[in-house]
Amino acid sequence: MAGCSDSGSNKGTPVAKINWNQDGVTFVDVYGNRIIDTKDFSSAGEFSEGLCRVTDKASGLVGFIDINGKLVVPCRFPANPISGTIANGIYNIRENEMFHCGYARVGSKNNNVLIDKKGNPILEGYTAIDWDGKVAIVYKDRPHQQGVYTMDGQEVVPIGECEYKFIGEDMLACYSHQFYNWGIMDTRGQMITDNMEEMFANDYPFDEVGLFCDGRVFVKMDQGRTFCLLNKDGSVEQSFGKSLPHLPVTHCNYYVDAKSIYNSRYEKVAELPSGFYFSTVIPDESMMLGVHEKNNYHNSGFANVKGEIVIPCQYSEFVGFSDGMAFIKDDKGWHIIDDGGAICGSLQDKNLSPYAIGRFCANRAIIHGNVVVDKSGAVVDIPGMEKISGYHYSGKDNSDLGDEI
Repeated sequence: MAGCSDSGSNKGTPVAKINWNQDGVTFVDVYGNRIIDTKDFSSAGEFSEGLCRVTDKASGLVGFIDINGKLVVPCRFPANPISGTIANGIYNIRENEMFHCGYARVGSKNNNVLIDKKGNPILEGYTAIDWDGKVAIVYKDRPHQQGVYTMDGQEVVPIGECEYKFIGEDMLACYSHQFYNWGIMDTRGQMITDNMEEMFANDYPFDEVGLFCDGRVFVKMDQGRTFCLLNKDGSVEQSFGKSLPHLPVTHCNYYVDAKSIYNSRYEKVAELPSGFYFSTVIPDESMMLGVHEKNNYHNSGFANVKGEIVIPCQYSEFVGFSDGMAFIKDDKGWHIIDDGGAICGSLQDKNLSPYAIGRFCANRAIIHGNVVVDKSGAVVDIPGMEKISGYHYSGKDNSDLGDEI
C-alpha cells in the first residue's frame, strides 16, 4: 500500500477478541489468558498499529486503547463514520476507526475526522476521507467532487470535478468528469502528462490505470485499443497494442496469468511445467501460488514465484498459506501443512472445515465459526469464550509490548 506499511518484524502481540457486549470487552493471548478484560466499554474493533478502537459504555463515544488496555486516545468522538466507499466504485480499503500510517478516521457521517495517535484532529468536516500517510483524499457532500490535502492540512489540489484513488509509490489516479478518463499525478499534484504534452492531448488520456510497481504502471488507452507500460515521468517504456486482455494484477513485483509469471516490465521470468495452471494469481504470505493440473481443479498443489512446483498436486481443496501454515484436503479430510509440505496435524472432527476465516496467526486459526485450533489440528479451549473475532497481530505500538509469543 502506498505511503507506509507495518514491518514484518514489528507484528506486535497476537491477540483475539472473545467477548464484546454491554458486559465489557475481553482480549486473550494464544494461550487463552485474558490480557485485556474491562467493563468500561461496550464494543471494540481490532488492533492496528498497536491501538484498538473502543466504545465507552456510558457515553457511546469512541477512543483507543493500547495492548495493555490503557486508554491512549480518550473516548470523545462520535461512533460509526460512513462506510469505505468513496465514489464511482473506488473502494477505500482503510477500515473505519482503525489506524493506518499513523492515522485513523473517526466521527459522524457528515463530519469525518482524521486523527493522529494522540487523538489530535488533522483533517475534519468532510463527508469522507481516505489517506496513505503523505496525502489524504477528501470530499464534502458531493462524492464526485474531491480534493487532495497533505497530512498537516495543506491543500494540494482543491475540491473540484475530479475523483482520486491511490495507486502506489506516492502516486494517485485522478478521474476527470470533463474528459471521462483517467490521469496520473504525484502527491505534490504534478500530472505526469505535463512532461509528455506532445503525446497526450490532455491530462486525462487513460481508460484504466493499474498500480505502480518498481516505478512503472500499466494503463489502457484509445478505448482499449492500446496497453502501455509508463514510467513515473510519463514516458512510455513499452506499448503492447491489444495483446493484454486486462490490466495485470500486481503484487510483490509480480504479474501472474494462467501459466506464467512476469516482472514489472512484463518480461516473462517463470513458467509452470506443461500440464499445470495457476489457481491463484496473487502470491500468499509465503510467496506461494496455488496450482492445479490441466482440466482438474480438484488436484491441486503449490508453486513458488519461480514457477517451480514445490508441493505436488495431490489435494482436492486448499486454503492458502498464512503465518507459514495452510489447510489442505485429501480423501481423508482436512490437514494442516507447513510451507515445505509436511503435515503438521489434521482436523479430528470431520464436521469442521477451515472456511470462514481459516487463517493462521501465531499457530492459531479460527475455523467453522467459533472453533479455535492449533497447528496440530487440536481444538483449543478458551474459558469464558462466547464468540471470537479471529487472532491478529496488534501491530507496532509506542509502548513496550514485551516479547512476542
